[in-house]
Amino acid sequence: MQARSWASPVPLLLVLVCRHAAPRGSAVGGPFVNRRVMRPGEALAPSICAIRMAERSAMHTLYRRRGSANPRSPGALRGAAGCAGVAAPRAAGDPAGLRRPRRRGSMPSVVLRRLSSSFVVLLALRPPASDRVVSVAGERTYSASAPQNQESTQVEIGFVGLGDMGSLIVPRLMAAGHRVTGWNRTRGKAEPLIAAGMTFADSPRAAAANAELVFSIVTDGAAVEHVALAPDGILAGLREGGIYADMSTIAPHVSRGVAERFAAGGRFMLDAPISGSPVTVQAGQASVMVGGDEGAYERIVPVLQAIGPKVMRVGGNGLACQMKIAVNLLLMVEVICFGEAVALAEKGGVARETAVDAILRSVAASPVLGYRGPFILEGKMPAKPLADVTLQQKDMLLALDLGRRLGSPVPLAAAANEMMNACRGLGIDHRDFVAAHEVYRRLGGRS
Repeated sequence: MQARSWASPVPLLLVLVCRHAAPRGSAVGGPFVNRRVMRPGEALAPSICAIRMAERSAMHTLYRRRGSANPRSPGALRGAAGCAGVAAPRAAGDPAGLRRPRRRGSMPSVVLRRLSSSFVVLLALRPPASDRVVSVAGERTYSASAPQNQESTQVEIGFVGLGDMGSLIVPRLMAAGHRVTGWNRTRGKAEPLIAAGMTFADSPRAAAANAELVFSIVTDGAAVEHVALAPDGILAGLREGGIYADMSTIAPHVSRGVAERFAAGGRFMLDAPISGSPVTVQAGQASVMVGGDEGAYERIVPVLQAIGPKVMRVGGNGLACQMKIAVNLLLMVEVICFGEAVALAEKGGVARETAVDAILRSVAASPVLGYRGPFILEGKMPAKPLADVTLQQKDMLLALDLGRRLGSPVPLAAAANEMMNACRGLGIDHRDFVAAHEVYRRLGGRS
């Protein structure tokens, strides 16, 4: 849809209203324009310039329609009769002639002053005619204000690791119009994706061969190093200038080491761990944190937004991995503490269902407790866990190692790790890690 011209009647009227409503001695629209929250990279000057240009145009039109001269023009120095040297009549109580006499039929200034100067904020916040987004190739652009064909935004993507998370991310990429070539250690997991239109590659190198952007999401740092740096790995197949974004949760120093190898080969590597479970990924509510080159990050933002709407760059290489470990530490402690709280309430006589419901209705509720908390109810534990004890303990070990490397105490990570050890001792490590609730029940003397 084409943007409306600033010459249209409504914006002109708003400018006139805001001009009269603004405090004397202030810029157009008062102080609000310069205080509005701006998006990254957005310039305020064009909006102010447009307002002032529209104001001048509107004032000129107004005086022309009234048949009078613009008071800012040389002709405005003439008197009311249009003759030089003839002074305009002075209003009563205005011996200096500083007030402009009100013309019959004009809107009373008292009404204008009562109109909210919020109109100027609306004008200042007016979005640009188009929002340009650069594709991964850095060559194609598209406008959010006009419909585009699929080819203008389509990206060739390689995807390595089609497990629980990867198998949910790939369909979202394909639904956004991207072509995906994927690889997985076992082809069987990829069959549903192949049936949906994904091309299967024989190796990570083959998956990267024709790609502008390659993702991976695998179990740990050793797996990342293998799929990225082995002779048949991603680095060997990715074109120069291409981007590799690893979404795994791994140690920051491992991620930085891989990034250095890619940089030496003229390629970009970003750590882009995804925060969310299969539930949030499937719902399109996952968040992605990115570390690495800012230019490479900007190139892949449109693709990342097909995975989840919350995308942010946290800094250089390895910092997104570090942030993901911190987030997982918080998540782990929260879920374990939830189990502790429910076990305490149960021991005092509160029914488990009531305790869970009360917590989920309280200020302590959170998204992760909302979908994971009910798992501890009778018969609600999923046969296939969202994240089992082994997987989550791996993340706690990452937090403990990071704390040691940085000299930052992480006592709650140590406690969470011990609860995972207790789950192992009870033989329930195959369950979702919310099963820590069972450990608390047994420690409290309940079967």
